[in-house]
Amino acid sequence: MGFALLCLRLPLSPFLKSPLGVRLADAYDGFVFDRRFGVDTSGWIAQPIPSVESGDPQLGSAYAGSSPAHFKRIFQNLKIRYEDYTFVDFGSGKGRVLLLAATFPFRRVVGVEWSQELHQVAQRNVKLYNGPRACQKTESFCMDAGEFPIPSGKLVLYFFNPFKNEIMARVLRNVKESFKRDTREIILVYMNPRFKSVLDGAAFLEKTVDKGWLMVYRTVKEKPSRATPGK
Repeated sequence: MGFALLCLRLPLSPFLKSPLGVRLADAYDGFVFDRRFGVDTSGWIAQPIPSVESGDPQLGSAYAGSSPAHFKRIFQNLKIRYEDYTFVDFGSGKGRVLLLAATFPFRRVVGVEWSQELHQVAQRNVKLYNGPRACQKTESFCMDAGEFPIPSGKLVLYFFNPFKNEIMARVLRNVKESFKRDTREIILVYMNPRFKSVLDGAAFLEKTVDKGWLMVYRTVKEKPSRATPGK
């Protein structure tokens, strides 16, 4: 029996570690989450249509919910006092991450989504969710992420490859301006970081985690540039 089980496991192991295997495992994880807590956060939408004025669908990314298992593992390892932080999910879609974040005692959980269709599903899910909640203040906004006013106080900003380079640059510019007005810790968690070059080039951010599929950045005071000798 042991030998038979080993034979069955051998061909499956490489597949489970492949991109397709990981996606299937994440999809199953999301399906179990929905069934367990009475919500609808699963599915894949190739190109959600923005509802905001002058929104360009080409600047967005496909909708797919974050893996509950990965999310919990990442945020348990942040080692922060959650009560001191506001959590913001950029590209909150159907709201799965809002529900997952609310299981941690954040001061406030906020979602930003530019598709009215997905935004309405998220609002419904927040009401239907019958799982544990440690944060009682959860809200979402249907708007352009690049126009979202960055909240005051300590922040955790979450991105699951929600949009293209142009919008990411606008969001980061807003974060920088907010940090200049109020120097405090801002943590950026970037899953599936296809446009990480925007964050890598920001002098006010320091990369603290680099796993390829996951990047974590924290704010630091920009170092003044050194004057050229003799000038």
